[in-house]
Amino acid sequence: MLGRVYEFLLVTVIFLRLAAEESGKGLLFRLFEVFSAEFCLLVNKHLLC
Repeated sequence: MLGRVYEFLLVTVIFLRLAAEESGKGLLFRLFEVFSAEFCLLVNKHLLC
């Protein structure tokens, strides 16, 4: 169950990051970049433990 939630959130983060990158808004892109990096660390910690 949690695996599906993480998978969905990861895809959402990737999509939002790509959308921010395509829009050319540097600040928005940086925000998603930082958020996605933190999220990936969180997911990896849960998956590896």
